[in-house]
Amino acid sequence: GAYVARVTGARISSVGHFDTNTEAVFEQTTWHPDEDKRWSFTLGLRQTFEFRKMAYDGWVSSNPGGLTPAQLNVMSASGANAQLGTARDSVSDMALSGQAGVSYQADKDLLAYAQLSRGHKSKGFNLLAENANNPDPNVASAIAHGATQDVQGERADNLEIGVKSEWLDHHLLLNGTLFAELVKNYQANESIGVGNTSTKFLANVGFIRSKGAELEAQARPFAGMTLKGFVSYDIATYASFRNAVCPAEITALTCDLTGSGVAWAPRWTTDLTAEYSREVAPGITGYAALEESWRSSQNTTVTLDPTARIGSYGLTNLRVGGLFYEGRLDVQFWVNNLLDKAYYINILGLTKSTGIVQGYPGDPRTFGTTIRFHY
Repeated sequence: GAYVARVTGARISSVGHFDTNTEAVFEQTTWHPDEDKRWSFTLGLRQTFEFRKMAYDGWVSSNPGGLTPAQLNVMSASGANAQLGTARDSVSDMALSGQAGVSYQADKDLLAYAQLSRGHKSKGFNLLAENANNPDPNVASAIAHGATQDVQGERADNLEIGVKSEWLDHHLLLNGTLFAELVKNYQANESIGVGNTSTKFLANVGFIRSKGAELEAQARPFAGMTLKGFVSYDIATYASFRNAVCPAEITALTCDLTGSGVAWAPRWTTDLTAEYSREVAPGITGYAALEESWRSSQNTTVTLDPTARIGSYGLTNLRVGGLFYEGRLDVQFWVNNLLDKAYYINILGLTKSTGIVQGYPGDPRTFGTTIRFHY
């Protein structure tokens, strides 16, 4: 209370500049060793060169109450995107990515394939000054958890083996895939708090391993009726994450999440759509589609806060419409979340200083119309 008048009008301003220059050379070649071209061998390579630089400055732009430097430093930590400090950084990145694959066309309705690919996400920066120029007391803790001014690039190696097929005179399509992926230097957003402030930073987790299977199907049981859907099973875990920030419920400074499930990775994901269309008059086709999607439970925080687990839920969407003038005009009425399911799309977890768990609910039942015209 004694400092209200002195704090009024105090302002910290900041400015950040980022520049990225990217150049790449790439090629892809497919070789058919046999005359029938049933066998295909594919090789694709991409060499990427990238240079990035950043500059950040945060300064006191107004101090009519004459606050001392120490008092201003305390205020700096509450400015999530405008803290005191200076940072200059530049990184250069060179990465070779690509894919190699082989496929065999057993007949016109059956294709088997295997593919090995490597992807790359370039190096990046933390926005605020991750150095002694930043008086935020959280910075030292963030650095202890792996925060640095620049962040190493990700590398993802993926193996995929699958079959694509059609049956019953093209009335049934079945595609199956097995996959395994290893991500090195996975980039994740973390947050660490002291008192009632928190500092967010980007850090390299370590390794993430993902493996699973997908099945896709489409059927046309009779004229005008189409059934299509997929089911996906994915086991995604932190293969190495020994220096994680702990959730607010745990008093330890560091948690080892190695072997735990990855945030935002439900084990099961499914979707099924039934659509029927029929010509109701010359040049006019009516249609209706019912879609059901479902996903199993998942955690929405990197720290795997137990209060941030979203339970499994399913959503039902409905579309009814008509095509006019030989399909050029499409008038559609739709309802999303038809059964008005209550669910969350994100939960931030427990905030230690307030004891509050924040969450973002998904849309309730929503309806409207869409009109498209093609010419």
